[in-house]
Parts: sequence; structure tokens; C-alpha cells
Amino acid sequence: MQKFIILNGSSTNSASEGYITMPIKTFSGGHASSDTVLELYFEPILEDAETQGMDQFMVSLTITANKHKETLQDIVKEFSTGEKIYIEFDKETDSFPSTHISDVAWTFVGGNMHDMGWHGHRDRIKILPKDFVAANNGVPLEMEAAYSGSAGTLYMNSDGSNDMFATVAVPLGFKATQVRVYGSDTGQNFYVYKGDITHKAIVDVGTGATSIDSLCTLATEVTADDTNYLIIRVTSDGTTDEVDGGYVIIESVFV
Repeated sequence: MQKFIILNGSSTNSASEGYITMPIKTFSGGHASSDTVLELYFEPILEDAETQGMDQFMVSLTITANKHKETLQDIVKEFSTGEKIYIEFDKETDSFPSTHISDVAWTFVGGNMHDMGWHGHRDRIKILPKDFVAANNGVPLEMEAAYSGSAGTLYMNSDGSNDMFATVAVPLGFKATQVRVYGSDTGQNFYVYKGDITHKAIVDVGTGATSIDSLCTLATEVTADDTNYLIIRVTSDGTTDEVDGGYVIIESVFV
């Protein structure tokens, strides 16, 4: 049976004015922050107008001095074996799962609940050598590798006379703000565009050329939606050079 906590920190709010409901299956533990405060932590699992932007929800309980253990035992017992589906932390009616609780408040830390980011990274997307492909007038790109024993090198060989491209999808709930490409020749440049899977038109969002190994701060930040993506174009200065990879800096946004 799924259970929920009902939170109301006001002595005057009615059930329609200030209550928040949270599923207790997201309860992740408690912490004593002072002699009279016990903090409970929950992880929101649904995003709505009340919980948008949360990646952790903290309930702060005012309790009898130094009764943290007893209070937490009462709470956990009610969560696990109590008969109520809705467990109240209600200042208006003084309804709490422990007699040691006298008040309740809550807060949250920022982020997005759906923002797992890119493979767990919430600040960047790696661009790997394999992500680059040759332009249609170029020769197929080759991965160059050399190794001896436990060490060696690996990179993508650029086309000595034509461009190469990488496409990058930004995770939903994030925006792309900066891009960097690493390689052996700072005489090469790269450009950043925004594309869309519904049509072939692209737009320059980096506003011009950036040298290899340098950081491009996007003139137009790209917030992920259902259809857009980034295009990174690496130009050539006429020689064949190595491209080692790169990254896209991303930031969490509320969507």
C-alpha cells in the first residue's frame, strides 16, 4: 500500500491553501541539526507546480529537546506499520506521528527532478572522438591508435581539406552554454550551430569561429526541447590533424 505524508506548517491554512503531499517511498533518512530540530529527507518523484526544480525535499521538525531517536522511531514505525494512508504533519490541527513533534516546515535544494543529465553528469556532455563524421565532400575519418604495453594514444584523424561534424543532444531540463574541442592544431577552428530534427535548417549559436582548445561561450544558449540539438563543425587549415574530443557545458533549468 502506497502511503503519503501531508505537510502543513500553518496554524490557519486549510487543506486547500497550504498543504503539500509527498509519497513516503521517497523517504531517504533523517538528521539531527540541533537539540530541538530533526530533519527528514525525501526525493520528489513527480514534477508539478509545487515541486518543480527540486532534487531533494527537506522536512524540518521542531521536537522535544534531545528526543531525536524517539521521534524518528515513531515516524518510521508509522511509515512502515501504521494503518493510515495519509500521515499528517499538520500545524493547524496539531496532528503529528509523534508526541515529541510540535512544528513542521520544509524546504528544498535546487535542480530538476528529471535532470539525470548526461550519464550522471549534471555539468557537461563529453564529445568523444567517435562522435565526429566527415562532411560529404571529405574522406571517411579514421581513428588513429598507437600503444605499447599499458600506454599509448588514440584520436580521430581530421580530413586535411574538409570539415568534420559532431551532433550533440542536450538532456531535457538543461541548457547548453559553452563548448570546447580539443586537438593538435590551434590553427583549426570550430563553430557551434543549433539544429532541429524536423527540418534541415541550422542556426549559428556560437557566433563565429573559435580556435581548437579554446572555450566557446554560446551567444545564444540552447535550452533542450523535444526536437533541437547542437552541431559542432570543425574546419581544416589544409593539413591532417588530430581531434581528441571535447565537451558541452550544461546547466540545469526549470522547464
